[in-house]
Amino acid sequence: ATYRPTGDDSMSDTTDRPSISEVFEQYAPQRTPFLAFRSYLADRGLLLASAVVLTAVWRLANLVPPYLLGRAVDAFFTGERTTLSVAFVPDAWIPEGLAGQFAVLVALFGGLVATQVACNVVRHLSWRWFQQSVLHGLRTDVYGAVQRLEIATFRAESTGDVMSVVNNDVSQLQTFLDDGAQTVVQVSTFFLVLLAVMVGIHAELTLLIAGFVPLMLAAVYGYQLRGV
Repeated sequence: ATYRPTGDDSMSDTTDRPSISEVFEQYAPQRTPFLAFRSYLADRGLLLASAVVLTAVWRLANLVPPYLLGRAVDAFFTGERTTLSVAFVPDAWIPEGLAGQFAVLVALFGGLVATQVACNVVRHLSWRWFQQSVLHGLRTDVYGAVQRLEIATFRAESTGDVMSVVNNDVSQLQTFLDDGAQTVVQVSTFFLVLLAVMVGIHAELTLLIAGFVPLMLAAVYGYQLRGV
């Protein structure tokens, strides 16, 4: 919907006209930002899914080197284990000799580095492709919406002010798609892996620690309300 002035409005001073934000709040469709943005994801679901999966795999690959280093220290230096043991690697694939175990460890590190590099390159390309595709569609729709505005809208706000608001909003979305979304995926992956490891080590202690999280969030929220 657009702002349509009355006959008296067209003759009054521009300072008496509503601002562009007031016009939007009064006449724009009442939709939440996510529901409005969801339409841009309909044709890009596969691209977004591949970017998310590659980001999660890349984050997981970054967590494996400390684990492999720990297994190597336990096998070669502490004397607690006579043979190298690595999760998800069958024991039949690991030779008994020290040289063979070391070769397996080097091969695992080499494959891990190759996986990290490949996932890093492809995930950057996937996110950038997804980002530019969404922003292209958004900019096209925004340009069309600005072209359909009534002349009275530009009497209330100059063209430069309108385009500045539009460009700032699109730039904020670009920043989120370029950095924020990837950060959310990486942090979520790290949290889930850490939670799974903690449950595997001591499930009861993990549940006890996790039980304090809602209490801390409630305390912080209550403190903020009291501060206001």
